[in-house]
Amino acid sequence: MKRFAAIDGLRGIAILMVTALHLWGASGYPRLPFHLDVYPAFGYVGVRLFFALSGFCLFYPLAQARVTGKPWPRWSVFALRRAVRILPAYYIALAISALIWQRYGQPTDPYPAARHILAHAFFVHTLVKGTATSVNPPMWSLGVEIHYYLVFPLLALAFARWPIRAFVAAFAWSAICAGAGPHIPVGPWWRPFTFGLFPSSFLDFGSGMLAAHIVASVPLRRSHIMALCAFGLFGLIGAPLLQHLIYPWSPGMIAWRWQSLWSPCWGALIVGCVSSRSLSAFFGWRPLAAVGVVSYSLYLYQVLIVPAPRWFYPRLPVGPAWVALTLAVLATAGLCSYLLAERPFLRLRAALRSQQRGRDGEEVHRAIGVVAAVSAVPGSCGRDTTPGDHKD
Repeated sequence: MKRFAAIDGLRGIAILMVTALHLWGASGYPRLPFHLDVYPAFGYVGVRLFFALSGFCLFYPLAQARVTGKPWPRWSVFALRRAVRILPAYYIALAISALIWQRYGQPTDPYPAARHILAHAFFVHTLVKGTATSVNPPMWSLGVEIHYYLVFPLLALAFARWPIRAFVAAFAWSAICAGAGPHIPVGPWWRPFTFGLFPSSFLDFGSGMLAAHIVASVPLRRSHIMALCAFGLFGLIGAPLLQHLIYPWSPGMIAWRWQSLWSPCWGALIVGCVSSRSLSAFFGWRPLAAVGVVSYSLYLYQVLIVPAPRWFYPRLPVGPAWVALTLAVLATAGLCSYLLAERPFLRLRAALRSQQRGRDGEEVHRAIGVVAAVSAVPGSCGRDTTPGDHKD
């Protein structure tokens, strides 16, 4: 897949949004001047931006292959590469989170610790009552991500054949879940399917998949790119203020069930970032892209680190020094996790990709050899050699 530096920059934006939310929450949700608290409160949708980026990065190679006429990779290879990318760092973080959670976070939980840990280990914690945000709250999104991987082959086929229809269906489903989901008289087992989790997050992933289709196969004029950039930047800058106007009785807070409806903004922002040179240069800024590279590790550990000083020192004053110390510790933990639990397996994934490309190349060369051999046989499909062809 072609490497877009701006995609790493968008990952950096997403993790900064989520981190700002957690820092704001750990400091007691203070009111900020000029209603600036709407921006850290809007950090929830940073997770939705992560989902849209996942949809783009996974579907873009397939959309590009469809345009060039190349075959899609095997789904077994897709599953192996996803496992190598996600699981090692996840299970290490889960083990550390379980130890901390049993010590500080489970004093009144009615369910045994094994129930929570096993639910997280098998990625069903978003479906089991009381376990979605227990051991490590941000890990709920990893459960949604894995569920998306399971149905990605079907979604890829749908977006490859009917991209607009598939996106409209995803938007309609998310709107129904947002508006009517909480009021549907369903049992607790089915509630995650209609409210907040998967597949009510179809629009998040679908926005990224539609963005991949547009980048790979739709020629865009400069005016189209500018319009998409404006729409995407509105979602990043203007949407929090609009949310504040819609819910003035709860300044800075966003209605959870409406988050996915901002996802088209993230899809437009992705298209703008990879299509506009100025926007690509801005979001591809190296420090921001570097934050995006380690964003997965930062995401896994931030809820363990951000409130940690208050666990050990409840009377610790919240201020710039506390924020700076927390960010420094978080950055150190994220970098260590990336170097020890991510990068070795990323190299393994790159080796698997190179091996698969080598096999595909061997198959192509073998097919070319067969075609050449068949073409050299008189009377074959390569050239119809008849006696009349050899007349002087």
